[in-house]
Amino acid sequence: MNTFDLRSFFNFLKKNKGYTIINLFGFSISLMFVILLSIYIRQETSVDTFHEKKDRIFRLSNEKGCAFAFPIMNDLLAKYPEIESATRIWGTGSVVQKGEGEPATNAFSLLVDSSFFNIFSFPIIAGKNIDPLPTIQDVVLTESHAIKLFGSASAAVGKSLSINSQPYIVQGVTKDFKNTHFRNPDIIMRIENENERYFTSLSTNNGQLYLLIKPNADFNSRIPDVLEYFKSYFWIYKNNISHELFLTPIEECYYDTSSRTFLYNHNNRSFIYILGATMLTILLFAVINYVNLTIAQAGFRAKEAAIRRLSGSSRHGLISKFLTESIFLCFIASLIAFLLAISAEPIFNKTLLSEISVTDNLTLPNILFILACIIILGGISGIIPASIITNFKPIEITRGSFRQKTKMVFSKYLICFQYGITIILIGCVITIMRQTDFMRRYDLGFNKENIVFINFPVDKKETVLGIRNILESIKGVEKITFCRNTFLDGGNNNTVPHKDPARPMISFQVFKGDSSFFDFMELQIIRETGIKSPDAAWLNEEAVKELGLSDTTDVIPINYPTTLAGVVKNFHFRDLSQKITPAYIQILKPNERPYDILIKISGAEQNKTLEEILKAYTDYFGIKPNYYGFMDEAINEWYNNQERTYTIIGYFALLAILISSLGLFAMATYFIRQQAKTIAIRKTFGSFNHEIFRQLTVTFLKLVVISYLL
Repeated sequence: MNTFDLRSFFNFLKKNKGYTIINLFGFSISLMFVILLSIYIRQETSVDTFHEKKDRIFRLSNEKGCAFAFPIMNDLLAKYPEIESATRIWGTGSVVQKGEGEPATNAFSLLVDSSFFNIFSFPIIAGKNIDPLPTIQDVVLTESHAIKLFGSASAAVGKSLSINSQPYIVQGVTKDFKNTHFRNPDIIMRIENENERYFTSLSTNNGQLYLLIKPNADFNSRIPDVLEYFKSYFWIYKNNISHELFLTPIEECYYDTSSRTFLYNHNNRSFIYILGATMLTILLFAVINYVNLTIAQAGFRAKEAAIRRLSGSSRHGLISKFLTESIFLCFIASLIAFLLAISAEPIFNKTLLSEISVTDNLTLPNILFILACIIILGGISGIIPASIITNFKPIEITRGSFRQKTKMVFSKYLICFQYGITIILIGCVITIMRQTDFMRRYDLGFNKENIVFINFPVDKKETVLGIRNILESIKGVEKITFCRNTFLDGGNNNTVPHKDPARPMISFQVFKGDSSFFDFMELQIIRETGIKSPDAAWLNEEAVKELGLSDTTDVIPINYPTTLAGVVKNFHFRDLSQKITPAYIQILKPNERPYDILIKISGAEQNKTLEEILKAYTDYFGIKPNYYGFMDEAINEWYNNQERTYTIIGYFALLAILISSLGLFAMATYFIRQQAKTIAIRKTFGSFNHEIFRQLTVTFLKLVVISYLL
């Protein structure tokens, strides 16, 4: 493009400021979303791809998830030579102290085998690079936690720590876990620190098991043999609780929704596909809008094209000129879009719970790729208007027949398409919003209002009475109950055999609470048997149905618990997308440590009451709580994914409305320019402004109605 051409293009933009602003604004906003979404999608589809041995790392899974008994690992290593290495993984909350007299803090510890850092490529940035967990007393800190405790990663190495009142030495510091399905821990320690009984017992499925397969070994073909091996001694297969076994590649673990635990980060592959389709739709909208706006200015550009043709320019030369202008405009819009994307980063990250960075992705390969995309996008956007404008003979333009021949029929189809997609997006937003609101307001079968939950510290069971008295003295506190597992965490799973050997084993979710638990949670009792044994259990309706009990029985046909205290109405301990499963509730025994404290508070000044509860808790136990909050807010978080979905779709719907309106504006501008003479004649013969306005408005409303019907 020579200097004269560039000057003429700038003159055209200057004379048509409205066209320029609308075109740049529509293109820039659309590209801003495209930039943010493309970075997010790229990040979400590259999770765990950084591991050097990723092609050989698998997680052992079955149809119920990925939890296996700890002894399974050694059994597999001994029996199958195809396995090069393996690690078990579990997580727990820990109480950490830098030294005697130092304040205690809470931390999340990831428990692993010593082979963990050999299997996964989490870099050690300070300390031992090879075998950073040589003994059971050694730990590795993540960088952020090392800085929190010691000020820097290097300063942490070799330091002593007290974790759950036991001494440990920091042997290394690793980078924070990012772009992985593992939740970022504070501490990584040997799994032998877990309860010793888990290492010999097959009855408790606590560990997640990862296998590193030897190069060129086909362990998948051995899975049927492993399944038969498990059926010979592993109770969940021996008793037909599980029937399948398979290997999940490390790169697929992030999308495996069957293994939802606090250990993992997850995303839904379908959600990513939806965002990808939305991104392409937005890009298409931007192109359509540019085409419509450019064709709307066809009258002006056609005169310029006619003059150039008469001056000797070829049609191909003019097409090249208009394409170059389109690419240039697209480049300017892209620069604006990048600035807007950087500004919108915090909102985008908050909405999608992500940590994307636009500037971090501005590498040389990415910049070259972006420039190529700008050229392609500018070429696609400009080819249709350039072809239309240069397709007419100069004599037709000078005679005025150009206007009659361009009726913008193509643009009408594009406008209908835009509005159709927009209406669909609006419908999706309204539907998901109403569904989410319904789920949040649904009666779950227990009281969730004005209740504070807070964890009970490890090894403090003898202090139950003391903390109860202190909390009850706080103004605003009405009731207190202690329990093991709340309806927020789904309970503790217990799979027990039926007394009839022909019947399959039954999986229960177990909850335990003190004597005030039923009244506190306002559970609806259907039937009481009168049995007061501390080992008796209250069953929910689903458990009664599963066991086939009559309305008069007081015996539960399982090994434990065997006596029935009563039946309660079904209550939801998971979100409404999951069905209610068998559950039982028992009274917490005096020698059993509670896991949680539930506190009913008055409706007034709730935040102030919570602050006083937290202060009393910290003063009494000498440590801040590991977790706490309001029960109703925690239950609302069950539906954060739905809220996140309708929020992001809502943004897209607003963008679609905006772009569609700009497209309609472009077409209206072009149509009115073509009808200028007709309007003048009508006004000359006595037509009123409102009559002309109504006629023009109906023309465009027809397109919206057609889109709505479609």
